[in-house]
Amino acid sequence: MSDKKVTVFVGGAQKSGTRSVTEMFRKLPQIAVQQSKEGHFFDRDEWFDELRPNAVALQTYHDDFKVTAQTHFLCDVSPDYIFRNQAVARIHCYNPQAKWILLLRNPIDRAFSAWNMEVNRKTENLSFEAALEMELSGQSDSRSHDRFAYIGRSRYHQQLEHLWRFFPKSQCHIWPAEWVWENPTQSIYQSLSALGISGLQTTQMKHVHKGKYRNQATAVANDILQQELAFEMNHLHQLLGWHQNPWMTE
Repeated sequence: MSDKKVTVFVGGAQKSGTRSVTEMFRKLPQIAVQQSKEGHFFDRDEWFDELRPNAVALQTYHDDFKVTAQTHFLCDVSPDYIFRNQAVARIHCYNPQAKWILLLRNPIDRAFSAWNMEVNRKTENLSFEAALEMELSGQSDSRSHDRFAYIGRSRYHQQLEHLWRFFPKSQCHIWPAEWVWENPTQSIYQSLSALGISGLQTTQMKHVHKGKYRNQATAVANDILQQELAFEMNHLHQLLGWHQNPWMTE
């Protein structure tokens, strides 16, 4: 390939299975995924002067992709990009023709999964209910890191509206994570085909890295999330043209 520039970005919501996509894509010789676990290049302020990266950082980023004679394109898999607004603007500055594959998980389940992850990391010492109430109050400076944005990260609508300010919907293919988990091979190849990427060697894919929870969310916590994430739970599927709501059961 003559132009060593990333053309596909895979992301969406944290805890939606992007690591599975990384493992899937690494089996395809036509796709070069960054060798580090997650890219996290465009959301690192220290590497950028506003929208443009410094030359050394950009070269280091590109060097993380192992390009071979079979490589058709480079792919960055980083779940946080659409949540961090500056990252989207930087990616547009870097490659306005870039294409996106986004996985969105049930926003309530995603929030609870993220809290469990932080508990397991020993960075979270509040109950899930207390953590949600603290986030909504906005009163704790010690919790300013976005790892504690359990509700904020699940507000997909505003993240997508920001993304579409820079990239047209035709460059964004958005899946419910649950559909990808159920049939990952079909979903991922359909995404690539919809974005104009075809002729790839087929391989069987599967969802990996399924977390286990030691706790259960309280009814109060679920009520908070149902209220705060009402649009995502009830209407987002219509905005995205999904044929059914994957997060609501009869």
